[in-house]
Parts: sequence; C-alpha cells; structure tokens
Amino acid sequence: VGVCTIMLVVPLATVIAAVPLWTVILHNPTSLVAVGWAFGVGCGTLGLLVATLPYFFVVELFPTDVRNTAVGISYNLGFAIFGGLSPVMAEVLLSVSPLGPGFLWMGGGLVTLLSVIVAIVCQRNGMITMTHVRKSPYFGTSTFADDKTGKLSKKDSYANPESSESESTSEYTSTDSTSMA
Repeated sequence: VGVCTIMLVVPLATVIAAVPLWTVILHNPTSLVAVGWAFGVGCGTLGLLVATLPYFFVVELFPTDVRNTAVGISYNLGFAIFGGLSPVMAEVLLSVSPLGPGFLWMGGGLVTLLSVIVAIVCQRNGMITMTHVRKSPYFGTSTFADDKTGKLSKKDSYANPESSESESTSEYTSTDSTSMA
C-alpha cells in the first residue's frame, strides 16, 4: 500500500464515519457499550490513522537540508491555527446543530482529501514536485520477476507516463551501512 493510497483512504474514512460516530455518541451518552465502541474504537481508530498521516508524508515532502525546519514550522502552524480554533468552531456549530462537532471533523477530512487530490493532479501536470525521495508519489508497488534475467524488480504503480522503463523500475539491491552515509 502506497503513501497516496493511505492519504486518500484515511480522509475519506473520516468524511464517511465522523457524523455517524458523533450521532451514536449523541444519542446514547449513558450507554457504556455504545460510547465505548463509537468513541474508543471508531474515533480512536480514525484518530490513530489521522495522527500517522504527517509521518507518511514527512519523508516525501521536503528535501533533507530543510526537512526538520519545514516540518516543524508547518506542523506547529497547523496545530496552532486549526487546533486553536477547533473548540470555537465546534461551539459555533453546536449552536447550529447538535451534530456540529461531527460536521467539523467531517470538514477536516474533506479538506485533507481535496488537498491530496489537488496535489496529485498538480504533480501529474508538472505544476509542483510533491516528493523528494522518488520521482512521483506512489499508490503502491508491484514486485515482478524479469522474464529474461529472473531478477526481482519493483515498479511504481504511479509511474510518470513520460518516463522510460529504466526510470520507473528499480532493482532490489542490498546496501551496507557504509554506503548509506
């Protein structure tokens, strides 16, 4: 499973599940089983998946010479702005609907989903460079054996159509620790 697959599936799951999970909690606030499953399992699983998303993309987004600074600034600005305003927005949405926090959570998933889709489209059209580790973001890799040599190779399933076969295919090789420095 590639980074782009996870970056699309997790926000989509958030968009789909946020309001139903909040509805279960809202309508069964005294049921330990209902709240335990909805909050503990449902929200906990989505929260865990959402919390891991920055780490999937961190290696991909920034070149190594600015990675620490760029990730630190973007991560903390995002948390300061959205984390700081979320309680206020949840209160405002609660005055509109009792499902307000669920809609807020769903909106966050929708913004993430649309951002990833726009970034993938911009990458494909050559408008931005979304990765610094490989030529393009990937949805997964497939391993295959070359018919002539029998060597195992992997090919990005999101290879650039203009690239040659040698650019989108890489050999599995073993590297020792001295060559990685």
